[in-house]
Amino acid sequence: MMRSEKDLIPYSHGRLDGSPVLVLAPHPDDEVFGCGGAIVQLVAAGAEVRLVILTDGAAQGDASIRRAEALEASLRLGLEEPEFWELADRSLRPDDSDLADRLRALLTELAPQLILVPSPAEIHPDHRAVGLLVYSLLHSTSAGGELHDALQATRIATYEVSAALRPNLLVDVSAEWETVLSAAKAYVSQLEVHPYIEVMDGMA
Repeated sequence: MMRSEKDLIPYSHGRLDGSPVLVLAPHPDDEVFGCGGAIVQLVAAGAEVRLVILTDGAAQGDASIRRAEALEASLRLGLEEPEFWELADRSLRPDDSDLADRLRALLTELAPQLILVPSPAEIHPDHRAVGLLVYSLLHSTSAGGELHDALQATRIATYEVSAALRPNLLVDVSAEWETVLSAAKAYVSQLEVHPYIEVMDGMA
């Protein structure tokens, strides 16, 4: 029997919850353009939200400027200062054992109830690599291991930046949208390259 439409795509909105929350952003700005509204909701709900920006973003601008913009955007979202790993932009690979080890240590330490990460169906190779790495780590856990124990209450939510997903959850961020736009406008250098705010409006 064919499944109905409502079984395949949501027709009503829901929310993301849990704490602590780990947000993985391959570049400075992905956290705003991809899941800024959800971040604002989670912060307002009292969740501990930790943002890790993996690359320096230097392939599309000056790394120091992008870092400063990320700091300002985080303030506007209500976040503490992000953690900057400063890896080379466009260097992320799903088979990078060093990065996998670093992510494994982070997940074990934080034991997040919710992970926000770009979808493996994204277009940018760094986005895909991070999504695939996280999935690979989750699949590699075994009972009794530190990572397995740390992730017992963990859910993962993938977000879209440049590729529309087939969603199984819609998050209504209408009330948070002005805050998200304010955070997006902190990325002045990136808005000079692409019309990201228009893209955000279209995706939303």
